[in-house]
Amino acid sequence: MRPLRDRMPVFLADECVGKWIDPYFTGDHALVQAVSAAAAPLADDLFAYPVAPLSGDGPNLIRAISR
Repeated sequence: MRPLRDRMPVFLADECVGKWIDPYFTGDHALVQAVSAAAAPLADDLFAYPVAPLSGDGPNLIRAISR
């Protein structure tokens, strides 16, 4: 996945959620490495496809467009 902006979403495996969101846990490089390793299989299941430009509101906004 290519970067969208300077703040990217994190794909968290179930086993990483607790420490990641715990405000009392001091994260470190090891936590980031563990989250990154656990996220790799999650990212492999993602897919992207072009959608129509924003216009209005509703489910049609996420319908794939043909190229």
